[in-house]
Amino acid sequence: MMNKQMTMKQACLLVGSIVLVCCGICLYGLQKPVSNLELKDCRTSDLAVQRYIECLTKKDYTSLYEDSLLIQSNYNEKEAYCLKLKEIFEDVDLSKLCYIEKMYYGTLRYDLIYEDEKICSLSIQEVDHGKWVCATVFNDGTDYVIESPIGVNPTVNGMVVDERFIKEKEVIASNFVGVNKDEEAPIVNQYVIENAFEEPRIGVVGDLMHAYGSIKSVTSNTYYVGEIVNDEAYTKMFEMYTKRLSGMPSREVSKVDVIEYIVAGSELQDRLKTVQTDWFTDYDESYYDSLEVGTIISQSPNTAIANTTFGYYTGSDEVSRMWSGGYQLTLMKDEGIMKMASLGVNSELNPNR
Repeated sequence: MMNKQMTMKQACLLVGSIVLVCCGICLYGLQKPVSNLELKDCRTSDLAVQRYIECLTKKDYTSLYEDSLLIQSNYNEKEAYCLKLKEIFEDVDLSKLCYIEKMYYGTLRYDLIYEDEKICSLSIQEVDHGKWVCATVFNDGTDYVIESPIGVNPTVNGMVVDERFIKEKEVIASNFVGVNKDEEAPIVNQYVIENAFEEPRIGVVGDLMHAYGSIKSVTSNTYYVGEIVNDEAYTKMFEMYTKRLSGMPSREVSKVDVIEYIVAGSELQDRLKTVQTDWFTDYDESYYDSLEVGTIISQSPNTAIANTTFGYYTGSDEVSRMWSGGYQLTLMKDEGIMKMASLGVNSELNPNR
């Protein structure tokens, strides 16, 4: 006779299957055809979606771009934005579009579903008394943070970024967190740009002499803004520190000779104290095939940041290798000397990697 008693494992599998099926049914059940957004008995937010669909039908992407500018989430360029909309909806049968309504951090959104796949979302906001508009939230959109010195207002793709976009006011620049010299670290406003599908062009309001530049963090989608430094002495300094750092693992430079040029008490100093240098193969010859310093910017007096790349060769009769690397080095004046405050390592900075 078959044992009718179900094991615990079988029971869990059954329950899990039921939950998955129910979730699928619920998701499908929440989908509503966009064509059901009738004028009668329709909320103003629904009318915004209806306008969105009408513009898509007419291929009027310019109007949708202009609507999006009324909502905080968009700083994409007009031509690129319209082209993106065309790519998404060009082969979509708009009569078969469905939507799922949801709240996103207190903001109403519609996920647009086509053939059971989400193709984008719509952020819906009231921008004037009784006027609601939509902005497209692209599936591959990215949020960026811009850190700009106090009193320096950034632009993105030629458009002014105003105070509505400030996430944090008057905070320590993120590349100086962990330096433990708060009174000397740059103080910045952090602006957040949402839903960008291309790398933004960062500028500064009123910078007619192009005195300001920006450098993207190698570890996050953060841009640092500062004054461009055109000083050969700074270039030589970044070259020297790059050689010291890259030469330490090979024991061409001692760890002591590196640590003495790091801001005392910083996280970087603690990290490099523990770096192992006994794994490198012995070599007879070494040299730098290339060493370049990119744009240097100063986020505040007595600080500087730049990307450096290098090709470092070591060789012997038995083995040889060219090391291609990239550093993002932040410097700060400490005890009268510009020392290393933080370090980002990313070999992708080097095109010859």
